Amino acid sequence: MRTIIYKLNYINNKGNITVMLSLMLSAILIFMLTVCEGMHIYLQKSRLSRSVVISGESTMADYNRFLWDNYGVLALDEGYGTDNYNALPLRYNEYMLEQVPEYSTFKTALNRYLIDEVNVEDRRYLVDDPEYMLNEIRELMKYQVAADGIEKIIDVKDKDNEEDIKKAREDVKESKKKQDEWKEDDKDKEEESPAKEEEVKDPRKEFQKILDKGVLALVIGENSVSDKDYGLRDIFDDESVIDKSKSKDKKIKFEDADELSDMLDSHKLNKKGNDLTNLALTIQYSKDYFGHYELDGSSDAMCQMEYLICGKENDAANLKSTVDRIVALRFPANYLYVVKSVEHNTEARELATALVGATGNVGLIEVVTYLLLGVLAYSETIIDVRSLLKGGKVPLVHNKETFKLNFKNFISTLISKADNVNSVKVGMDYEDYLTLMMITMPDSNLKYKRMLTLMDALGRQDDPGFSINRMLFSYKVNVKASPVYVFPNVIPDTSYSFERVISY
Repeated sequence: MRTIIYKLNYINNKGNITVMLSLMLSAILIFMLTVCEGMHIYLQKSRLSRSVVISGESTMADYNRFLWDNYGVLALDEGYGTDNYNALPLRYNEYMLEQVPEYSTFKTALNRYLIDEVNVEDRRYLVDDPEYMLNEIRELMKYQVAADGIEKIIDVKDKDNEEDIKKAREDVKESKKKQDEWKEDDKDKEEESPAKEEEVKDPRKEFQKILDKGVLALVIGENSVSDKDYGLRDIFDDESVIDKSKSKDKKIKFEDADELSDMLDSHKLNKKGNDLTNLALTIQYSKDYFGHYELDGSSDAMCQMEYLICGKENDAANLKSTVDRIVALRFPANYLYVVKSVEHNTEARELATALVGATGNVGLIEVVTYLLLGVLAYSETIIDVRSLLKGGKVPLVHNKETFKLNFKNFISTLISKADNVNSVKVGMDYEDYLTLMMITMPDSNLKYKRMLTLMDALGRQDDPGFSINRMLFSYKVNVKASPVYVFPNVIPDTSYSFERVISY
């Protein structure tokens, strides 16, 4: 009997052990599956993070070819040639999905994931931060140029004798004061003894007739410059970027001492705060990637550097404004030379005495002398600019050998159509003057804004759908994604968020 009971207890215990072992194996199996799935999720999360970065780099590899090929600027068109604001997130999503393998084997199933959402934020555009252009220029040009050339150009202006020019202005004003005092004291005498009619031709009148044609016509002759607008758009909230004012030829008559005094106020360099290295890189970049006027040049926008300086809407207006600025830079030095020249001074005084000596007004004779010297200096300045635009060089300061004009030949030289260039071996050429004018620009960002505006106009000529407003150099992406589980229902479904800043 006892034997039977023992056997029954053994059979019952054996069933309990089986059940217990089954339950333990299930728990161990679930634990092992959880550990495996956890490892899989960890690896998938790492893979997703890497996919986010790779997709961002893939979008940045879609940089706009026009900007890179023509200007060496890396920027991404957020609309991919359209105005669709969501084009970038959609393309980003495509790049993420391209990294998901097709489901065919257990191995490929391990690497699958789902993209729940892609958001692009903090988009940084070229037009929002023009100084990004400086960063691009610095990277592109840092091995190509040093600041030595800029220092040389700056030193050129420093060689101008500002004290002598200031004294010349004061002499003109003093002679005007003498003239006015004489008129005030001798009104009655002047009424009783009117001045005799001029027996000598006043060269100022003939000079004025020539100057009425316009300075630009005198310096480039029959060579025409396009007045077709570039098609610039107001992409910046800055009216100085595009100068829409219609500049007219300034009527220079050399009839008043105040006018001459104003003309002697030369442009001064503002070097304070200038980073010469960045300035050198920017100017060299402008020379390499933007055209400027050349006698035999041909381009839809050949006066591009002139636009960066002047901001006008077409070649003709930009070249005219540039010529006016070079004249303003050259005139004070030329005037200073003729004032110091005994030969020119004597000739001018004799001519002034012949013209107004009958009045007996010493101050008037001095004023006319200075004005005649101004006519001669201005004429030489026009010849200088003519030489520059024909590819020649002009000296920083003239001497007896390089100053070609006198009161007998300056009219004939101005109207001459001879294609000769009064050039020197050592001096400044047209590019040097463009460099000098870029240095004197008061707002450093203005250069970069105008670069972008011109790129926008020329890009639309190449492709009507182009817009600089859509060009990004940086953005932040937020991606929500979910891994595809190998063992469903073992771990609750979870999505992960990734945030990255993508930039050039």
